[in-house]
Amino acid sequence: MTNRKIKGHYLFEAGLLAWLPGHIWRSKPLWRFGVYTAAVLAISTIAVGSVLGFSYYQRAQNVNLADVSSFGASGVVLDQGGKVIGSLNPDGRFLLGKGEVPETFKMALLAAEDSRFYQHNGFDPQGIARAMVANVKEGGISQGGSTITQQLARNSADIGGRTLDRKLVELFLSFRIEEAFSKEEILTHYANRVYFGSGYHGLGAAANGYFGKDAADLSLGEAAALAGLIRSPNRLSPFNNRDASIECKNRVVARMLDEGYITPEMANLAVQEELKLPVARSKRGRPLYLISAVRREVVKDLGFEGVQGLIIQTSLDLELQRKAESMLSRKIEKLERSEGIEFPHQTLTEYQEGEMSDPDFLQGAAVIIENKTGRVITSVGSRDHLSSHYDRVSLMKRPAGFAFAPFVYAAAFDSEKSSPLASLYDVPIDNRHVMMGGQSGILGEWSSENEQNQYLGRIPASYGLLSGKNAATARIGFDTGLKEVKMKALLTGIESKLRDYPSTFLGASEVSLRELAQAYTIFPNMGKRPATVGLVDRITDENGNVLYDRELESGRLVSAVKENTASIIGETLKQRTNMKASPEAAAILADLKGEVAGMGGTSYNSEDNWYIGSNAKYTWGVWLGFDDAKPIYDKAFSRDTAMPIWADLGSLLDTGERLPFSGRCNNVYVCLESGKAGHKGCLAAGHQICPVPVVGDYRIRKYCGADTVRDTVEQEIPQARPVSLTRAQPIRKPRGVVKSKIAPVVGGDSYGVLRGGDFGKKQKTHENIQ
Repeated sequence: MTNRKIKGHYLFEAGLLAWLPGHIWRSKPLWRFGVYTAAVLAISTIAVGSVLGFSYYQRAQNVNLADVSSFGASGVVLDQGGKVIGSLNPDGRFLLGKGEVPETFKMALLAAEDSRFYQHNGFDPQGIARAMVANVKEGGISQGGSTITQQLARNSADIGGRTLDRKLVELFLSFRIEEAFSKEEILTHYANRVYFGSGYHGLGAAANGYFGKDAADLSLGEAAALAGLIRSPNRLSPFNNRDASIECKNRVVARMLDEGYITPEMANLAVQEELKLPVARSKRGRPLYLISAVRREVVKDLGFEGVQGLIIQTSLDLELQRKAESMLSRKIEKLERSEGIEFPHQTLTEYQEGEMSDPDFLQGAAVIIENKTGRVITSVGSRDHLSSHYDRVSLMKRPAGFAFAPFVYAAAFDSEKSSPLASLYDVPIDNRHVMMGGQSGILGEWSSENEQNQYLGRIPASYGLLSGKNAATARIGFDTGLKEVKMKALLTGIESKLRDYPSTFLGASEVSLRELAQAYTIFPNMGKRPATVGLVDRITDENGNVLYDRELESGRLVSAVKENTASIIGETLKQRTNMKASPEAAAILADLKGEVAGMGGTSYNSEDNWYIGSNAKYTWGVWLGFDDAKPIYDKAFSRDTAMPIWADLGSLLDTGERLPFSGRCNNVYVCLESGKAGHKGCLAAGHQICPVPVVGDYRIRKYCGADTVRDTVEQEIPQARPVSLTRAQPIRKPRGVVKSKIAPVVGGDSYGVLRGGDFGKKQKTHENIQ
């Protein structure tokens, strides 16, 4: 190679800098130094870029191209009897073969995602530039720059890494895909793999799920709607937002017209075409919230890396699951049509008939758990699983209302900060100390049972739980301590983070239905709960090898509360269920052969209604409410909404057995007027008498002095129980001088509750009844 000398400097004529004009080198040394520096930087940049590019190229080479065209063996989900519930990975795909992707969808897809698909080799700089211009004009993301091939690469391989890293690997992988597959094969693999929202993977599943037809039968408008929602499948799903889906469809049709794929006449017909969603949508397979719950448990809780090829036997009873789904839906529909209430919201029927575009109807959930094992027998995560795949049993957390109260009393009794017979003052309380639904005024005596605002003065502690008294429950919570209450809740299985505010005493903290039901198992289990609660019983591979067996862990119970505490509170819940049931629920419970015990909960402003309870074998719970947390209707109490559904489920679970704590407790009857042992004379004098369950031979040493009758309490009072707890209780000033524990209120009597009771100096809120 010939060299040339320029003032002592030699350059190779074929070298990198040989193109530079000679006058540059005849300039000053400083200028030559700058050129040299720039050249070195350029060479270094090219070298580094080459090394990095090669590393991304190598990562793309390591991807198995067979993953592009295959989907792996689906995991199979079975119920406890071996009946097929559904499949895992992929969820309900209807695979299309080569040549089966309809032309209408191809045109719509190319118009929406990649109009130069047949001109590029997997990467399209012109498409990126076009998307940038379109997005600037729209003021948002209306088009993407990734080609269909790049999207297929992204959906086919788990590339991982940061966004830039992933994009570069996708780029090199898309080149490989273009070399390995024809354009038609790429379109087919893409159509089978892409997600269309609402749980539908692949064009075949989406066509069947959204429109009740095969992919080959899609109209031009339907094809445009499906192609358009790929960009944001959940937001643009016709089930979730029909108006947005129609607008998206029309944009795709306009793009098809601009690209010359269709005529103006075809475009006009497609724009005018209405998206008709079938009222009875495709019900192939079981609810996706249920399948997703199984997948989460297998991968997250049990530690499996994937679900391909697994045979997963669950604890679910498919027949009972279907009955529970039907029962929940039927009962809520009846509630929506009830003539006795003003229901101002969208109904499921209105949504299904297309009168409202977005699903905003009253939702519900239910769960059934075996007491001893923690096996989930039924899990209904949605009232209508075809319009919503959200699992409201495990994932949704809402305020439990008074359904949380048993754990406040359990903490008080276990810590001996109180006892069932301790005197508890039911008098007004300043809401600044509780902050329930506000920060001023008087704490309202609303709860799942109390529409009327009443204060009873001095009552036995257990009666605060039995009668659903907010102020009394808040007081026993204050005396026990928030830390003690939160620790007790954690021991029972409530792992959600509870608020560090006194409103937690009244159920203001958000919990899930599943963990609340698990916590209630401590009562029929005499203070213990299952170590784990789950859906999966057994997992085997395709060859029958056992990979997991729940029997190795079943039967392990964890102590949460003392046995006597569980018995006392369990007996209180049993009495409450029998005495506080709505007429509808009472009629159902009257036909049960076995015993049940439960508690309702109504969150502030009637936004959530709960009912949780047990029999000797099962614990089950029901929740009703709206996803966006608004009042169900004015004065919606759980006894009228959730309890009848809970009772109906109980009729399916009736074991005919007594609860384990039955027979361990004795009722001690207390006169609410005097706080002493009650008797016939109390009733004759118009006093109220309440039963207090205790364990052991408890006696109150002093009797009420209403008259001279001194008969044995246990023999004389039982007939009075229904009267004492169901008739209206008068609002009266507490006997003696009863002062509030906290300061006078600020902000007024917003609940209209100051019709009895005194305010004044601080004093203790408990004393032993003598």
